[in-house]
Amino acid sequence: MNDELPIEPGDVCIDLTSGRALHVMEKAADRADEWSRENNYELAENYGNARVGAAEDDTVWTCVYANSIQSEPSKDYAFPESRLRRVETERANGGERVQDEVRFEFAVQLLDAAEKEVGGDVHTDVHKALRSVDRDLGERVVEFVEASRNGTRDSDQ
Repeated sequence: MNDELPIEPGDVCIDLTSGRALHVMEKAADRADEWSRENNYELAENYGNARVGAAEDDTVWTCVYANSIQSEPSKDYAFPESRLRRVETERANGGERVQDEVRFEFAVQLLDAAEKEVGGDVHTDVHKALRSVDRDLGERVVEFVEASRNGTRDSDQ
């Protein structure tokens, strides 16, 4: 497991108390005590969470269990971060997280659509917007689009 990369929506994690795979949907709260106050339930004191040393300052994630193919997820659950271990799915994707690749592809499509719709060069404005959200993503997208314009577009970037 890779503890260097933080958990984020889209990750696959293992529930340390059950050993079952989970899909992380969203951040539910920055802290377990905050989540507990909002939901009138002591999350860190839950038996399974206490067994793994959940703390009041744990980030809380909304997750769904990845059940069998015959069983669709029907409920989401709040998990303190200390109960989760992220699976390094990026090892099978050239080191890139799947959700990072989705963001990149979406950003390229957004930039292409904006240029077609506006009919001019809007890439500077879109680049600024992308950089304000994710600096590395903005740089990577602009580099990719410029390579495309120069006829050197490589779909594996």
